[in-house]
Amino acid sequence: YKIVIEYDGTNTLGWQRQLDGPSIQEYLENAVSRLLPNNKLSDKTKSVEIQGSGRTDAGVHALGQVAHFDLERDIEDWKLRDAINFHLREQDAPVVVLDVEKVSSEFNARFSAKKKRIYLPNFESSLTGNHRTKQSLVGAYRIRY
Repeated sequence: YKIVIEYDGTNTLGWQRQLDGPSIQEYLENAVSRLLPNNKLSDKTKSVEIQGSGRTDAGVHALGQVAHFDLERDIEDWKLRDAINFHLREQDAPVVVLDVEKVSSEFNARFSAKKKRIYLPNFESSLTGNHRTKQSLVGAYRIRY
């Protein structure tokens, strides 16, 4: 399944699962793993691995980030979205699933991405003095300023 998510990363260690604090990937994996038969949040016997289209650092937010996972159950897209969001709310997770789409097993959130847009609201002023750096970043990341 492909999911489109948004999150407030203020109190997380970023996208990737970490041993020393909460991550967006961990919240999502816990929520989706609850959909597997006989799984409870405190006593998981099975888990689902979520792969994101990219990683974010601690404190970084995302709007429209894509991720994917495999699930052996066939669930209608809207029901799956609502179920994941229910289990995210149980964890007080700062994440919401906006959209779910069943995709082929060939789909990979990271390698199937056609573009990524990065918005750094306080970054523009640091770019104004160095035109060469500014142009290389604009070309590489499609930064709008």
